[in-house]
Amino acid sequence: MKKIAKLSLVASLAVAGLTTTASAESLAQAFADSKVKGEIRAQYFAEDYEAAAGKKDSNISVFGGSLGIKTGSFYGLTAGATFYTSHVINKDDESNITIKDEDASGSVLGEAYLAYTMDNSSIKVGRQHLKTPLLGNSSSRLIKDSFEAITFVNTDLPQTTIVLGYVDKMSTRTDRNGNPGEFDQVSKDGAYTILVNNKSIENLDLTAQYASVQDDKDINLMFLEAAYKLGAVKVSGEYLTSENETTNLDGQMLGLKVDAKLADLSLTAAYTTTDDETNLEYGLGEGSYSTYTKLTAGSGKKGYLADTDAYMIKAAYKIADLKLGAAYANYDAKAANKEYDESEINASYKFTKNASVKVSHSMFGKDETKDSETRVNLSYKF
Repeated sequence: MKKIAKLSLVASLAVAGLTTTASAESLAQAFADSKVKGEIRAQYFAEDYEAAAGKKDSNISVFGGSLGIKTGSFYGLTAGATFYTSHVINKDDESNITIKDEDASGSVLGEAYLAYTMDNSSIKVGRQHLKTPLLGNSSSRLIKDSFEAITFVNTDLPQTTIVLGYVDKMSTRTDRNGNPGEFDQVSKDGAYTILVNNKSIENLDLTAQYASVQDDKDINLMFLEAAYKLGAVKVSGEYLTSENETTNLDGQMLGLKVDAKLADLSLTAAYTTTDDETNLEYGLGEGSYSTYTKLTAGSGKKGYLADTDAYMIKAAYKIADLKLGAAYANYDAKAANKEYDESEINASYKFTKNASVKVSHSMFGKDETKDSETRVNLSYKF
């Protein structure tokens, strides 16, 4: 964090030195234009296991939320910070199932950054959230994983966005000891990424991303995607590769997805396949699982196994403020001689513009050791 903190300080001093009295007035206005937002959340997680799994059923209830602030612009410079807090209300978990994702009591500064924008370019330095196919965080738990990073975004080229990024450290949801996760180095030399998105052809969305985690891990990742929308139907294709320079093994995945929307009914069908050389490596962060065949509980991780054919179908229907959904995914992992499947039903309801509830219940079969998983999330945003 020292390198990032120094860069943040330099940027602040450079902009602060542009003017004197006028700057102070503008700086005061920038703080006056700050926007504050937050969320109060309560969550419940329950997992049931087969007796042969050697694990006992578990459940946990947690309460917390987030509070964040972002200043107005001061000669293109803005600053932001967000605190996340989580507190365990009740826990029945003899097998420590929740130790990695939910069992955290405490608070963490998940965002703390300076950002500068000039024309069509912007740079952000410090703790921040990323949402890209290979580097991304997830908000499915009270504590949101985060990155200490430098990101640069440029939109000079027509209908094109270019993102450059360097990640020094990353936080996890918990420290596996009952507290929120700390920021640890992703590797000795960090991780680098470049992403290009182009929408110059009408209805066609093209994305390419490369990420590299070097030194002690030596992993290179590539993601390519093309999505074409024709009326109510969107057809997407993806290609992922991972290269482990330590083992000299490469993994590859191909995917196809069709989305259709008919009034209040949404339908999705997807298929992915991997080669038989090795398992694919994941990206960084809990939101970096980019496979088309993922569902809520399993995140599609089984689809990253070597020599695996997977398919997923799901449907959702909206009735006013109520949304109902159902899905099924199957993973035929031939290299592991296993077959996994996951079924899901879910419902969400918006009581008001700011208050909502979401419930999901996942069921597992075939060679899975987990029987089911239930999630409940109550949210109030302000």
